[in-house]
Amino acid sequence: MKTKLSVLIAIITLGLLMNISFAQLKILSAEYFIDADPGVGNGTPLLPEDGNFNSLFEKFSSNISTSSLSEGIHTLYVRLKNSDDTWGKTFAKTFIVRN
Repeated sequence: MKTKLSVLIAIITLGLLMNISFAQLKILSAEYFIDADPGVGNGTPLLPEDGNFNSLFEKFSSNISTSSLSEGIHTLYVRLKNSDDTWGKTFAKTFIVRN
């Protein structure tokens, strides 16, 4: 039975947060995509848990539907953009969809 994939994106993006905060720049936006990269800035937007991009560190969580995914191994990708308008490194987390 396919259900929603609950992902604590804060764990996946820890390295991104460290890279961005190292430069002392605030997070401006965040996005995710599954399996195929739609291009920088074209992923599905993520919002911080507090609803505002206003700090060096943001916590993200999201329920992502797996209903359109085939059974098998998939990869969730996450990337952030800082207030200097620069996209960070894309981080990946593999997961399995089972029927």
